[in-house]
Amino acid sequence: MKRVSATLLAMVGILALTTTASAQSMTMRANIPFDFAVGDRHLDKGEYIVRVGSGVVQLMSPKGPGAFSLSQAASPGKSQTGNVLEFRRYGDAYFLSKLLWADGVARELPKTRSEIEIARKYPGVRAIETATAK
Repeated sequence: MKRVSATLLAMVGILALTTTASAQSMTMRANIPFDFAVGDRHLDKGEYIVRVGSGVVQLMSPKGPGAFSLSQAASPGKSQTGNVLEFRRYGDAYFLSKLLWADGVARELPKTRSEIEIARKYPGVRAIETATAK
């Protein structure tokens, strides 16, 4: 009887965690007009579905491979009227850096080794590019 109770309690706990994680998941669609990188994966320009849940950013494209990256809560900075993806640009290389939702939620992606290496080639040159999302 104790074993059944413990199993039932564990299942209820897992269900509660799963429900909480899915409730915190946020989704947006974005049309990104340039090739870019997420983590160490390079992605082609185009339409993407962006999902964030439990600190993981997932980009999916109907045309090809997607990408995953860890993220952390960030300051939204200036207010915007819609959802926005921010990219750091070094020369012609773009790296997804921040996701901003119109309601003030923001997630930031860490710099990767490849981004740090490319940034060294362009000292003092760092532009922020944006792509609007729905």
